[in-house]
Amino acid sequence: MSQARFNVHAVQPVTQPLEQFTQEKFVEKWSKFGKVQACSKLDVDAVPISGFDQPNLLATTVYRSFYEHRPLKLNPNIIWLTIAQGFGLYVNKNAEALRSQFVQFEGQKEILIKRFDFFRDSPLNDWQSVFPQFAEQIEKHIGSDTEKLIECNFSNTTVTDRVSSQIILMDICKSYFRYRMLGGCGIPWIELLGTAEDWRLIRQKVVGLARFGLSSDKLLLQWIGELLPALDHFVSAAEGHPDLCYWGSVCNLSGGSGTKGDPLTGWIQVFFPYLNQSYQPGVPVQNNSMLNWHDSFKEAKKLGVENALKSSQNIEGFQQKFIQGIELNEIPGGLSKVPVIFEWIDTGEKQELEFYGGIAVTYQHADGGLEARSGWAVVELPKKK
Repeated sequence: MSQARFNVHAVQPVTQPLEQFTQEKFVEKWSKFGKVQACSKLDVDAVPISGFDQPNLLATTVYRSFYEHRPLKLNPNIIWLTIAQGFGLYVNKNAEALRSQFVQFEGQKEILIKRFDFFRDSPLNDWQSVFPQFAEQIEKHIGSDTEKLIECNFSNTTVTDRVSSQIILMDICKSYFRYRMLGGCGIPWIELLGTAEDWRLIRQKVVGLARFGLSSDKLLLQWIGELLPALDHFVSAAEGHPDLCYWGSVCNLSGGSGTKGDPLTGWIQVFFPYLNQSYQPGVPVQNNSMLNWHDSFKEAKKLGVENALKSSQNIEGFQQKFIQGIELNEIPGGLSKVPVIFEWIDTGEKQELEFYGGIAVTYQHADGGLEARSGWAVVELPKKK
């Protein structure tokens, strides 16, 4: 048992195997966006069980662990990717106001990556090496500090995690850059993965985001104000001192049992500063529910969260009156998407590509624990008729 593994609710762990999710099914899911040129491989140290066509996979994995009494493993890379995606929504919403903090030019500059070693539709094309090239070119404009702030660099960061963070970086900066390529011939328990230093590093990264706060849009600083107390619990737990009241309130503020379909009033919502809206798809709205989450948690704790946690029952009459909570399907998906034009100089053909990266797969470990992990893909859009 790792240092940061701890019992949370008084429930019997459910560990029986779930149906396996295959690489073929993974590719099939990406193909819904277009022709798959490449995608990340599923990991082999745990059993993949679901893909990204569900609502946000971090939230779904937490939700499923809670309501199915399954252990939960939380990966620092996934928590950071989620935060970075929320930050990306903020930046793209305030691109002009933040321009001087990212770049020193007007409009969009083109970043061109030449890959003359690529062959049309070849499975041997090394797409995994493309994303660091884009990140390196972006870094020349935004600076090393900002690039490193966004990139995954934790003790257990995989190549897939780093690639996903580089695609998210491209998404964050897409208001300032056009991307082009040139080619041609030629919860019974929770386990915090990583190290305590990884979780402290996430907290430091979040503090580093504060310099992008605007007087015209206070959401970033408000969000950081709610994130930091939550991340303090991650650090404390990673150091061997989990606050079980906090960890028990992952899905609902009461810390007790709930019913599938109930709004999420627990701490998981603090990682999502924006929500989807049904009446105007594609336009995120501010998640006001998370803005007083920490104060609500402290007040709820006084009223009996500890008793609810011990009995794994909702407190009678506890109506979650402090915060409204959010619906699972309101949370933006965990994939970032970036448009890229790939031009073949020998034929003049142009491919419209999209890079996808983010949280793409849920895995089940041998001990029954569920874990959300990253994935990426390059897809070619259908030809316009």
